[in-house]
Amino acid sequence: MDEPAIHKAIVRAKARTNNAVATEAAVTCGLSLLTERTLRMRTSSIRTLTLSACIGLLYWASGSAAWGQDLHAILGGHAAEVTDVSFDPAGTRLVTGSVDSTARVWDVNAGLQLRLLDGHGSPTGVYSVAFGLNDRVATGGADHDVIQWDATLGTVVGAPIPAHTSTVYWVEHVGGAGSFGSASDDASVKLWDADGTFVRSFDGHIAGGVFTASFSGDGATLATGDANHMVNLWDVATGAHLATLAGHSRAVWSVAYSPTEELVASGSSDATVRLWDPATGDAQVVTPGVGTIFALAFSSDGAVLAIAGDSGDIVLWDVAASALLARWHAHDGRIRDAEFGAGDGLLASGGGDSLAKLWDVSDFTADPVAQVAVDIRPGADANRVNLKSKGVIPVAVLTTDEFDATTIDDASVRLGPGETSIAHRAAHREDADGDGRMDWVGHFRTQAIGLAADTTAVSLTGVTLAGEAFVGEDSVTSVGAGRRAPALTAAGALPATWARLRRDGSGR
Repeated sequence: MDEPAIHKAIVRAKARTNNAVATEAAVTCGLSLLTERTLRMRTSSIRTLTLSACIGLLYWASGSAAWGQDLHAILGGHAAEVTDVSFDPAGTRLVTGSVDSTARVWDVNAGLQLRLLDGHGSPTGVYSVAFGLNDRVATGGADHDVIQWDATLGTVVGAPIPAHTSTVYWVEHVGGAGSFGSASDDASVKLWDADGTFVRSFDGHIAGGVFTASFSGDGATLATGDANHMVNLWDVATGAHLATLAGHSRAVWSVAYSPTEELVASGSSDATVRLWDPATGDAQVVTPGVGTIFALAFSSDGAVLAIAGDSGDIVLWDVAASALLARWHAHDGRIRDAEFGAGDGLLASGGGDSLAKLWDVSDFTADPVAQVAVDIRPGADANRVNLKSKGVIPVAVLTTDEFDATTIDDASVRLGPGETSIAHRAAHREDADGDGRMDWVGHFRTQAIGLAADTTAVSLTGVTLAGEAFVGEDSVTSVGAGRRAPALTAAGALPATWARLRRDGSGR
């Protein structure tokens, strides 16, 4: 069987396929079954098998492409978390960066590595990559440097640029001349010419670190996100500060300018996405239920927003309809970045499982995702949750004319940023709202939900026994002690580095 046929036989297998079908696919491809990673089966997700293929596909891992998402290729080669992904302008190559201190260039169609970009020093880690014009790749590392590469030859262009005094978390090209921006944990954001000559800085970020940024489509405006919970807008030509978009309650890890320039999306450790109107500062708040949101990517027409984070799930969001299109489990571990390729045919993701993956969304047709009515503490006047409690909280999914809650698959239900399952063996079917119809009531351990002192809403997801996906949300009021974002409101405050945020839990 030729390589393309093997690719198709591997990657077209769906999450809902059972173990027998997965094994049959392996035999059909002439592959050897190495080991079962997990046999924990759920209606909505199947942790798949590790397979080996002569073409170098070493993993078929965490492939629960729920609701019809097709896995195009798995790019296995990094030895640690994949931190960033970036397509070339034509969409035929992908560059990935990793905590293993390397970047790699991949052939998108074949799923094979073309070049290893190994040049960053100590401390280790490549945290930002960007494919630009003229075959250039820029990488930013924990060594504070930005390096430019020839993507075809895999060689360094010029000398490494000592761009910052701390980890470089973001690089991105802007305009046809090849200039690029960089942002760092040292709270600075800078613009560089194509040859690496410093142009200007965007001054005004207070101590705490800038983790993310995004140029508008015309290259005129820059949006930045920082540890101080803010999104700031800047004039690229002058470096002048234009506006501050305040609303997140924790560090902002991801921002993305819509290609139409009508919206700026931001994702935060507060587990929300905000869709900002940059002209007015108004925002629509989305709670996708993936925990800390590290990755945001608009499709080329701005109609779809890809969202990913701590849970390892990818969410596709219909921007105009403000509705969930699809959600699937993509990685074992958090997802650090995602990006659409040219023409929106492929979506790339990089995760904590040391893998990058390419998802075929060219023929994407969203299965309907039911919006359900959720009632936390049914019968109570206020949804108060004591964060000190070591008990359980009742949560109801209500039966309506459009949805029969009694058909829910108990094992599939997940609640809150912690994506916890029900505490007991099975949920109850009872009339929770007094309308004469049987509802679904499950109990969840308070400590496992992942609530913080500033949490105001909790989302619930699952599937029915027939495989229909659903999502719902209810408001909560947290009482008692809880996690809060670090107080970083003045220059000179303790910088909230990525490592510190991860260590103390406030950035998760």
